[in-house]
Formats: sequence, C-alpha cells, structure tokens
Amino acid sequence: MKDTIVESVIEQFKQRSEVGIKKYNTTLDRTDLTRLEWLQHLQEELFDASLYIEKLKGYEWKNVCQFTPINGIDILAKDEKGLIHITQWRESYNIFCCQNKEESSHNWQWKLID
Repeated sequence: MKDTIVESVIEQFKQRSEVGIKKYNTTLDRTDLTRLEWLQHLQEELFDASLYIEKLKGYEWKNVCQFTPINGIDILAKDEKGLIHITQWRESYNIFCCQNKEESSHNWQWKLID
C-alpha cells in the first residue's frame, strides 16, 4: 500500500528542485551561505507563507465584531437574515454601504469576493 499524498509531495519536491536548479544553477548542497544567510532565506519564505495564509483567510466568512472588514473594496456581506450583499465597508460609520446609519453591523459577516 502507498500513501498517495506522500507520493504526491515527494514528486512536487523533485519538480521544485529541478526548477530551482535551472533557475539558480545550484542546489541546497551549496556551501557559500552562512547559517545566518540560510535563516534569512527561511524567514523571507515564512513571510511569504504568512501572506498566503492571510489572503486565503479573506475568503472565509468572518464576524464583523471580531474582524473589521477591509475598507475601500467590494466585499460580500451577510446580514442577520442570511441575505448576501455586494457592498463596501463604511469605516466612518462602522457599517456597510447597504445599511442605514442607524443599523448595527455587529451580527453581520463578511468575506472577500471569490
């Protein structure tokens, strides 16, 4: 029995290695970097990973009371009745553009448009 997920990851590692060798003309066996330089490369990769996570989190429904919506872009907002609106966040009033100024958005949810 083989684990298809493990096999897939191994294949992806091999492909990534080939791309890296072609692009940088070297492998991870290189000896010209110090430990600190390797750590710097790792930190930069983790910064990128953190950005990817944040991007993907934007596509999940979030409660307004826990996560302030992004200002100045079209987003999806779900009201208390479950109706979904394409709207923008009104930062000055802490409500969505589809709401009246007197309404609360406390129980609303929002996410980025897929």
